Amino acid sequence: MPLHYIIDGYNLLNNPSFIRAVKPPENSRQGLIDFIKIKKNQKNKITVVFDGYPDILHERLDEPGMNIVFSRDKSADDEIKNILEASARPKDAIVISNDREILSFAKSMGARFLKVEEFVDPDSGKKHRQIKDAETKPGLNFTEISRINNELRKIWLK
Repeated sequence: MPLHYIIDGYNLLNNPSFIRAVKPPENSRQGLIDFIKIKKNQKNKITVVFDGYPDILHERLDEPGMNIVFSRDKSADDEIKNILEASARPKDAIVISNDREILSFAKSMGARFLKVEEFVDPDSGKKHRQIKDAETKPGLNFTEISRINNELRKIWLK
């Protein structure tokens, strides 16, 4: 079953990891669309949601296989929520955003989500998890742990 990527356009476009990776022209929605075209799997559905209205005079954002949505009088967040609510299979959706409210909503609908950094550089999430795992693993071996526990028992369990 193909996945449906729902992308918070300006959230991705203005993210430092996207700017570093792509170096798009300032506020270039077309640069974002081109980046997504390169990354996407042809069988997946893509919806990119932007706040506001399209700039019809200066920019044309038509892309085969990609749905470009402008939220007009409401926020892109509300439009993303509407898309998820209208979806027949929200569990096949993957929301791309760093907005906590959107990610929480996606999770409540059974949809998956990726933070912008993970979408831009899939290895970044793995690196972050590895660092976090290394920080939480105890630096003591079993013998040291046992010795410390015995000392604490002597002090606290007299």
